[in-house]
Amino acid sequence: SEVVTSSEYTEKCDLWSLGVLLYVMLSGSLPFASAKAARTGTFSMEGVEWEQISEQARDLVRKLLVVDPELRLSAAQVLEHPWIVARGSSKAMPEQVATRLKRFQQTSNFRKILLMVVARHLGANDLPEIYETFTAMDTNGDGTLSPEEFRASLQSVGSKTPSSRASAEELAELFQAVDANGSGAIDYSEFMAAAIDRKLLFREDLCLQVFRALDRDSSGTISIQELHDLLREADTQDFLGNELRDEAMHLLERYDSNGDGELDIREFMDLLTQNRVTDFQGKGLQNKVAGHRRQPSGGSGRRPSTTGGSFFETCPF
Repeated sequence: SEVVTSSEYTEKCDLWSLGVLLYVMLSGSLPFASAKAARTGTFSMEGVEWEQISEQARDLVRKLLVVDPELRLSAAQVLEHPWIVARGSSKAMPEQVATRLKRFQQTSNFRKILLMVVARHLGANDLPEIYETFTAMDTNGDGTLSPEEFRASLQSVGSKTPSSRASAEELAELFQAVDANGSGAIDYSEFMAAAIDRKLLFREDLCLQVFRALDRDSSGTISIQELHDLLREADTQDFLGNELRDEAMHLLERYDSNGDGELDIREFMDLLTQNRVTDFQGKGLQNKVAGHRRQPSGGSGRRPSTTGGSFFETCPF
C-alpha cells in the first residue's frame, strides 16, 4: 500500500488504516507481521478468532486491505457496504416510549409548550432511556430525527401484532405533533418533551427550576402576562394565538385556588401535574421560592400551606 511505500498520501490511506483497525477489532491481532507483508497485502482470516465473524464483516476487511488504492473501497462505498448498513439500521423504539409519544399527540398545545420548558431543564442523565432511544433512531448522527428515521423506528413497534401498527398517515401526524417548531426535523428537546416520563413532573427540584424560568420578574408567582410571554416565544407566527391565550387563561382560573389572579409554586405544580399535590413538602417549596423572589412592599395575600391528601398519583397527560 502507499502507506508502506511512501507514495502520495490520499484519503484512501485512511481507508487502509480503517481496514487494519477493523481487522484488529474483530480478531484481536494485527493483519501483517511486518511492512514487507503489508506490501504484498497478504493476510489470513483463519483461526478460532474468525470462526464467529460474519462473512459480511470479512468481506469489508478484504475490500479495505487492498494494496492498489484505485481498487480499495472509498469512504462512500464503506457506508453503503451491507455490513455497515445492517449495523446502522434503525432500532425498534421501546413500547413505553411509543406510548408516551402517542399520548403527547393528544396533549393540548399549551401543555406541550410547558413540557418543552420542562425538557430544557433536563439532561441526558435524567432520562437515559430517552437519550439512548433518540441516538439509536438518529442513524446519520446529525442530532435530529428526519421523517424517515422517525418512521423506520416506529414502524417496528407492535410488529408482533399487525393490527397495532400505525399507518403512514398516522406516523406523519405523530411526527408533526412532536416537531413542535415545524422545522421538518425533531430535535432532542422536542423528542424529550414528548417522551418524558410524567413521574418526573413530581420532582421538586425540576418544578422549582421551571417555575423560576417562568417567574420572570422574580415575584414568587406566575402571572397571566408571564404565561402570555411564554406563548409568544413558542408561537412566534401567532398561528395558535387566541387558542393558546384562551387555554392559558382557563388553566390559570382553574388552578388559581386562592383567587389572586396568579399562580404560586403549589398552584403551578397542580397545573403541571394535573393533580392536587397537597402533601408535596408545601412549606419547604414555598420557602425556596420566597428565597428566590424579590421582597414585595406589602403582604402577598397567598393562603398558608396545607397538608394532607396524596402526593403521588399517576399523571394523566
